[in-house]
Amino acid sequence: MVFLTNFVLPHKRVDISTQLIYIYFMNAINQFEQYNDFVTLRIRRMGKSYADVMNRRFISAKIAISFEQVSLLMAAIRNEGKSMVEIARITYRDKAGVLRGLRSLESGGFIKLKSDPHNMRIRHVFSTKKAKDLSLKVLEIVTGLENELLSGIDLDDITTCLGVIDKLNNKCIALDVEIS
Repeated sequence: MVFLTNFVLPHKRVDISTQLIYIYFMNAINQFEQYNDFVTLRIRRMGKSYADVMNRRFISAKIAISFEQVSLLMAAIRNEGKSMVEIARITYRDKAGVLRGLRSLESGGFIKLKSDPHNMRIRHVFSTKKAKDLSLKVLEIVTGLENELLSGIDLDDITTCLGVIDKLNNKCIALDVEIS
């Protein structure tokens, strides 16, 4: 066994292989801690926390959809008659996820999907009165949480934060265009 005299784990000497495993493990932990400090990961975590709070508030208010479905519902209301592909583009979501979400909203009576008479593969999205009525309750809850979260935060800080998020988003879009 080979021992390094200047390397000691809690009160004992260890062989070189144990030392290398310890160093590898510590490097992995440091890299993971750096990963947790990435701005984009923090933004994603905040989005997840926000969605969790919204879902709990929707349940309390007896709202029959999840926060994840809200963007689809609002896109359907604001973009009557658009295709599912256009709704996916508007909401920045993948087509398969949008299809699942819209089918769920359709089964709940919030939207209607109608086939295009010229191309049966294209389905257009139309909101119902039930969706429009629900959207008012949803907007009230969303606005309430936004006000709650932003209270006590300086308007300049909010503006700066939104500007940074927009810049990051624009850079991601530009990189995505470069790769395509």
